[in-house]
Amino acid sequence: MEGRDGRGLAVRVQKRRGLPLLDHDDAAVGRLVDGVQQAARLLMHGRDGRLESNQHGVPRTIGGAEDRRDDDGVGWIQGGSHLREATPRGRRVLVGGVADSRVRREADRMTSGLLVIDVQNGVVDGMPGRDELIATIGRLVESARDAGRLVVWVQHADDDLPSGSKAWQIVPELRPRDGEPVVEKQHRSAFGDTGLGDLLRGYRIERLVIVGAQTAFCVDMAGKHALAEGFDVTWVSDGHGNGDQETADGIVPDATVRALLNRTWSTLRHPGREVEVVISHDVRW
Repeated sequence: MEGRDGRGLAVRVQKRRGLPLLDHDDAAVGRLVDGVQQAARLLMHGRDGRLESNQHGVPRTIGGAEDRRDDDGVGWIQGGSHLREATPRGRRVLVGGVADSRVRREADRMTSGLLVIDVQNGVVDGMPGRDELIATIGRLVESARDAGRLVVWVQHADDDLPSGSKAWQIVPELRPRDGEPVVEKQHRSAFGDTGLGDLLRGYRIERLVIVGAQTAFCVDMAGKHALAEGFDVTWVSDGHGNGDQETADGIVPDATVRALLNRTWSTLRHPGREVEVVISHDVRW
């Protein structure tokens, strides 16, 4: 069985078979079996062997066989290019599993990255809940940094957001650190003609935690394009904002847009990829 060590080096793990069981000592065999079962429980469920309590239907610790979600579906887990690059982070050991697996070990988080989309003055100013959204994103940025995970920033430019203008600038509460990649885009998708996919693969990222604005446009598009590019996606249910949306039939409130997209993502499937919807406090690196 092949895997990778923390430095990104390929390693081969040999399964050992036919180990002697102390000359058929039944007591010793029983102790060995109990020890293996206890270790398996710790790996799958944590030290107390149980799922922790849920909030808004989203499991804090993922493990066990039961799907959990609330009424709006949140909490379902299913099994012109300008880049400023930083030094790639370490490599995780990927523990296998299928898309609907309920077991997510800590080692399975090590190639996660945070994608922060279009938190720019001209995008979020006047948005309902703007300050709360920026605070939520800020907490995730700091937690990703503390965990040594990659943070990638995306900035949109068009006629309404001219590159270099005040409206184009990332909000003052959030600032990329030196060395954190910044991707400038001119299309709705953060992956559209930007080289973002290659950048993430260069860092050996396999899972993206996605936050930002606007929910129904660039955030949704980035998440779906990420799946098509081969990345697992964590959709943060309180980590995106849209603003009240004008339609031909009238105004759709910001809260309704966000709830609808949370519901859509909670039932989203993509071949060979894992999708999860969690609240920000339940994001694990």
